[in-house]
Amino acid sequence: MRRGPVSSAALAPRLVSSVTATGTFTPGTSGLYALDGCGGGGGGSGGARGAIANNTIAAGGGGGGGAAKRFIRYVTLVAGTQYTVTIGDGGDGSAGASADGTSASTASAGTGTTFVGGSVSVAWQPGQAAGGGQWSAATQFRAFGGPQSTGIDRPSSSDPNLVGTQLYWQGEGYGGNGGRTGSASQQDGSQGQGGGWFSSRAAAGTAGVDATGCGGSGGGSGGSGGFGVGGTGGNGGDGHATTGVAGTNGGDAAANSGGGGGGGGGGGNASTTSGNGGNGGKGGSGRLDIYFIG
Repeated sequence: MRRGPVSSAALAPRLVSSVTATGTFTPGTSGLYALDGCGGGGGGSGGARGAIANNTIAAGGGGGGGAAKRFIRYVTLVAGTQYTVTIGDGGDGSAGASADGTSASTASAGTGTTFVGGSVSVAWQPGQAAGGGQWSAATQFRAFGGPQSTGIDRPSSSDPNLVGTQLYWQGEGYGGNGGRTGSASQQDGSQGQGGGWFSSRAAAGTAGVDATGCGGSGGGSGGSGGFGVGGTGGNGGDGHATTGVAGTNGGDAAANSGGGGGGGGGGGNASTTSGNGGNGGKGGSGRLDIYFIG
């Protein structure tokens, strides 16, 4: 049987470099390459601290950071040309509230990953920050989870280089909301959302237990990134008759995952000293895998 030539685009891609830190890449062969990457995930936010004057009310948990989107871009690279790769950093989590009756601040967004050199310039956006854990004596609020990174850069479906290849891209998950304030019923945090690359989701924080003072609400977990899950949510602190228990810190997302950091738990409330909110976790840094196609 006579067989025609096999298109280079139909060949299985070969991984030539996994870039996990900022540096340079110089290909040894000219040709078509696939750049598979994501930016850094957003930071999780700290939990709130309750007010002793309203010690039967729950302090809210912090939101989980948003994940960075992962996508593949097909580019032609030239042998011997040095390309600069900047790996995005995960956003810092915000501190838990430490003054009586206060909300925590918003965390920091991650930074983007870029690949630049010659005529090639590709950017992967970062995950966004979560809202701080909230305190209110009368109005119910929940801290919002960080949004997924906006925009997506997909290869063109009309590109002749893509014939015979399979493409995978998916918007990644939002961070989970923190549990509510403004109510005598504390609340668990919400799980961050998974995505097409990682459907697994990190555990959200659980609410603290009442003991005269109201337990704090749990923190939301970070959204799952293109290369791994987000950070876990911190647990709300237990309430107490005199001294409330601090909320636990949200978990950091793994390095090079693009996942969002977990939100800190709200502090347990009490009549003499309310507990501090837990700190938010750091988002996972970005990553770039480089494949040679032909």
